[in-house]
Amino acid sequence: AGFPSLTILPVKGFKSEFAKINVFGTASKYKSVLIEIQSPPILDIEALNPQQLLGRTVYVNYPHTHEAKVVAISCEEFEYKLEREESSSGISSCGGDVVVKKVFDVVTQNKWKRDAVTEEEKYRGGRGTPGSGGVIIGEVKIRLRVVPLQGLQRNPITGSCKKKFGESEADVPIQMVLWVPPVMDERFKENDELTIEELMPVGSEVVAVAGDLLGCKGVVVGPHTAEKSEAKQHAGSLRRLVDVEFSVPSKNENSFGYTIAKAFSDDYYSSRDLCSVLHITPSVLGKIVGSIKLDNRLDIGLNLKRNGSYQLLGYTRRVDFNKQQNSHRIEERKVWEESDTIQIIGSASNESPDAAADADNSFGWEYSAQAATLIHDFKAKFAVLFAQLESIPHQSVYACDELFGENGKKVSEEVMDWMKAQPFFSMPRTPFTTQSLSRKAMKAIEQAANVVAAEKKDYVKLLVRQIPVEKLYCDIHRTSNDTSLSLNCLEPQLGDRIVNLTSDGVPFGFRGTVITIHSSTNYVEVLFDSEFINGKALQGSCSQFRGKLCPWSSLILISRPKEYQQYIQKARYQQNSTAALRQAIFQFSDGHVMGQFPAPHSRNTNIQAKNSHNSQTNSNNKVVAKGHVTELTKGLLQKKVGPTVSVATLESKSDKTSHMKKLLDIKSGSEQKSQEEKKPKDLTSMLKGSLNISSSSSSASTKYNNSVPK
Repeated sequence: AGFPSLTILPVKGFKSEFAKINVFGTASKYKSVLIEIQSPPILDIEALNPQQLLGRTVYVNYPHTHEAKVVAISCEEFEYKLEREESSSGISSCGGDVVVKKVFDVVTQNKWKRDAVTEEEKYRGGRGTPGSGGVIIGEVKIRLRVVPLQGLQRNPITGSCKKKFGESEADVPIQMVLWVPPVMDERFKENDELTIEELMPVGSEVVAVAGDLLGCKGVVVGPHTAEKSEAKQHAGSLRRLVDVEFSVPSKNENSFGYTIAKAFSDDYYSSRDLCSVLHITPSVLGKIVGSIKLDNRLDIGLNLKRNGSYQLLGYTRRVDFNKQQNSHRIEERKVWEESDTIQIIGSASNESPDAAADADNSFGWEYSAQAATLIHDFKAKFAVLFAQLESIPHQSVYACDELFGENGKKVSEEVMDWMKAQPFFSMPRTPFTTQSLSRKAMKAIEQAANVVAAEKKDYVKLLVRQIPVEKLYCDIHRTSNDTSLSLNCLEPQLGDRIVNLTSDGVPFGFRGTVITIHSSTNYVEVLFDSEFINGKALQGSCSQFRGKLCPWSSLILISRPKEYQQYIQKARYQQNSTAALRQAIFQFSDGHVMGQFPAPHSRNTNIQAKNSHNSQTNSNNKVVAKGHVTELTKGLLQKKVGPTVSVATLESKSDKTSHMKKLLDIKSGSEQKSQEEKKPKDLTSMLKGSLNISSSSSSASTKYNNSVPK
């Protein structure tokens, strides 16, 4: 958090040598100037007094001074670490936790030595990122594990600010730890609670974050709950209430985003179905939609997907099969996996290589009708290319004459000229983690938003008295050092209606619609209902001054309140069930017998501990009872709670499959006439015919689409 300074740690000297420092991904070939740090004269971990060191804050991330909390200290033989108070092996308490000593076995000791040597080499040679490398730290004998400071977390009821530390631990050698900074950073100074008049003064703007008025903007009009000075220390136990005058929409405007997104959505088909339609092999399809490099430095592939990481929206998409199968689970429906926003040198990766490899095996590619039409036209124009790719083995670089015969270079230039004339050629490729609406859908949403903005004058003024402050959000005390909000517990969807709370450059309380989702960065692109000075065109996705790239945590979702309540109820059900089961295990361990678990409020379920020997109280029966409860715990916590697949869903899938088979029959020639004289029928119209399947959802979407003003 502090400014960089090379002298905050004792510097022994400087060296100039060929260190092969890796800062930008490759090792340097020239000499580099290295800083040698003076190692502290600490050889025994007991001299540091772990009981006092653990839980305190230090400063790391040299040459910066970033605050972090110590959670463990280790040497080659053993480790001291903080654990929860429930642990029974603590030797002393420290800040609500206990300090536990763990002695390493031979395998762990050898791993500790290897990690210490690796860490020393990384400080010297760099980690492939700017700001790393060039530091000689000497032999690593003691290491600290710390969690970096993320920012200040504000209590929505009292207004107090407390420091929030992350969850991802960083491994830091003791040589690189600063115990006391030269200057304290005033930006991260904690403060006590505020009076309700200071927290939400009269005239301040607020947004409702719960209840029936979710997302509505209002103004505090008072009066506030009386709070005497002598009761200030007990203010946290008082109910803080304010009166707010809200501006409420006269009509429900939260569904048009989903309706338009559904109306303009494209059907996607698997590579197997596409190969059957186009009469090509999967190997040829993979080359055509990817890269085909020639010896004259041309790439005649369509590049609909590139390097396994990028895709062309509207033509192809990457599908996560595991996510589709587990979409009903609460754990899978949560907002993007929460991770620390601030990491320091030595922070562990959030995902292991094995997990990443397993994730790659669960993905597949699908193609739209627009992509099928493009490939069909490509094949009709250069059929010899498809034939040669099928006959000759795969090569990293193909010879032009081998693919096109004589004058191969001239033909390859004709291929490039043809591709440059197609609309797809100049379109940007996006990461496969990005989801986006089509440009037509974006234009329709913008037109609908114009209608909504024109009706803003019809908003109804509603005075609501005695509202708890925790159901409101006011940003007058927020600073750039505060941690991100956690009001959104669901993943974003295309067409979501949102209200801005803390996004930089966007007016407070502005409404908009999600048109693009960037899962890898936890950001979304929003098309707002009205223009604002810092608005962007989002690369032509909308009009100028209407769009903005926003963190999902800076917004509040207002168009799915039922799904939000369902998630909260299930989360509370799991939390309450886990707490009840822990209490049951505790009762059994004390010799008490528990015959029945509390029934969850969201289900009419009566789970009983069936044990024929409950009347006995000897130690053997205790073990049996505890084991029985453990099995019940596993069964309850592992039970999948979610919607089942309905018959209508299965029928819709069956209709789509049968329709695709019909398309295959049409393409095979059973319904084509005069194929030699006429150009083949446009494949787009055939594949897009699946959108014309009669259903209630499609008819509703079409009806709304027709009502959108031009």
